[in-house]
Amino acid sequence: MTTADRNNSRWLKAAVLGSIWASSEIVLGSFLHNLKVPFCGYLLTGIGICILVAGHRLWPERGVLWRAGLICAVMKSVSPSAVILGPMIAIFMEGLLLEAGAAVLGQNPAGYLLGGGLAMSWGLFQKLINLLILYGADIYKLYVNLYAWLVKQFGLGQTEHWTPIIIVLLIHFASGMAAAAAGFYIGKKVCPGASFPPPKTPERDNFTAPRPGLTPDRKFSLKLLFLNLALLPGMMFILSKAPLGAAFAWSAVYMAFCFAFNRAAVRKLKKPGFWLWFVVITLLAAVLLDNLGNHEAGLSWNGVFIGLRMNLRAIVLMTGFSVIGAELRNPLIGAWLAKRGAGGFFATLEICFEALPSMIAGLPPAKEILRAPLTSVCRMLGQADFWLDDFRKRAGHAESPRPAAPGRSGARIFIITGEKGAGKSTLLAAAAAALKDAGLTIGGTCAPGLWRNGERYGFDLVDLLTGKRTELCRRDGHAAWPAAGPFRFRPEGLQFGREALAIPYLKNAGLAAIDELGPWELDGGGWAPELNLLLNEERKVLLLVVRKELLEKVCARWALSPSVWEAVGGGDNAITAELCAALRGAVSAANP
Repeated sequence: MTTADRNNSRWLKAAVLGSIWASSEIVLGSFLHNLKVPFCGYLLTGIGICILVAGHRLWPERGVLWRAGLICAVMKSVSPSAVILGPMIAIFMEGLLLEAGAAVLGQNPAGYLLGGGLAMSWGLFQKLINLLILYGADIYKLYVNLYAWLVKQFGLGQTEHWTPIIIVLLIHFASGMAAAAAGFYIGKKVCPGASFPPPKTPERDNFTAPRPGLTPDRKFSLKLLFLNLALLPGMMFILSKAPLGAAFAWSAVYMAFCFAFNRAAVRKLKKPGFWLWFVVITLLAAVLLDNLGNHEAGLSWNGVFIGLRMNLRAIVLMTGFSVIGAELRNPLIGAWLAKRGAGGFFATLEICFEALPSMIAGLPPAKEILRAPLTSVCRMLGQADFWLDDFRKRAGHAESPRPAAPGRSGARIFIITGEKGAGKSTLLAAAAAALKDAGLTIGGTCAPGLWRNGERYGFDLVDLLTGKRTELCRRDGHAAWPAAGPFRFRPEGLQFGREALAIPYLKNAGLAAIDELGPWELDGGGWAPELNLLLNEERKVLLLVVRKELLEKVCARWALSPSVWEAVGGGDNAITAELCAALRGAVSAANP
């Protein structure tokens, strides 16, 4: 086997482990965050360590662990939220530290225990580094003074201020060792060739691989990226040297500049937790800090100013990093890296994104993972050989994209289906909002239902491109309005929908949605004429809403081979995340 073949093999094995890890992060992470479970990040890290160690027992090759961490980190971007550099860095470092432990002490229990302890401890190190970067050296002074005050108040003895950090670090290290030990145990049970049923491959896996790093329909700017990289050090100098009033003025100008180019840059500032931390930092600084850095408690206006300056620094840095993180997804950067040796990584990553919905569908439910984590991880890793074979096949046909719907020229079709009242339009609206947050341009229509006394009495129509909304139909509509089923359709609403679905109007949209196709469309009315035109559009991705009872008829009527997603009552964030990943992949492939 040549060196290139060995590298390709390592990338594919790492792709399997990284994809399994990413799948568990998406499914379990959404579940835990919705429940507001504390310290859920540590649980996810522990499961990731367990997966990597067990997987490395299957494929004990050097370089697999850090590659798996890198792949999982980049796949974190399929979340409906924007890419977050912090978690991505943490995931990559966890894989790298696991690799380091196995390299130093060998691929044996000692090496994995060391790597697991280091990987889990990285979370604490990164939090401390983030605090120092965001708030500067004053956060360290504040901690030292706070600890000295606590020692004085509670008689803790002459302990050093490092003592609590060391204790927390040891707890992290021991937790990581436990996760690695569990992975080593699972790896002994799951050996190559073990008999595990292959995962179910749902029909909804039928989409083309995305091109990593590409966010279609979003305007990127290398000038903005380099300008921010140059401005941030200047802003840090101003915040440290200028009077507080001037620092606030310059910060306001910089924030306005960032917001003008990227409105998502201030997303973190909208979270109540940040402003609670803002108040805590300011109050602690007011009591514990002055211009001499004393730790004697007492209100100091200079301490208030120090606290405000610390928080101002954090706001500026978080905003700047948000803009830089978004601009790093520029496809030109990906192309530049691919030409300089990263082509194998990007090719492997495309396969991972292509298989991700099937891998998520093959995972145990989130509740089962929490109830029996070792059994669940064993089940995930028991399918690793199946996925490796599948990835090899995909790699062998990577240059042959799957055909679009039979009989149509280029449109890629996704369908949201479900029973009446199952939340089809809700799922469409959630996916459209998440994709817009990720920088895609979404057009078409969404038809939210209206309820009165437990009965649906009408629908409105929303233009997804602009967000404008109008009345579409009502049960008690005017007698002169066209009728379909129990509803009468307002002519102005129909015209509004036709304009929203017009091809010239959608020329800049990477995806067009139609909500919904029913008996009227099957008879040639409603949105049928617009659908006929859109189906023959080159490089277009369509998202259709169809009732479950009409799904086969719609597919037969327009000769569709769609990727089908079923809405469940009450909404499901995991389904939304999977659908967004699939749609982003299809749009990326359709708009290279």
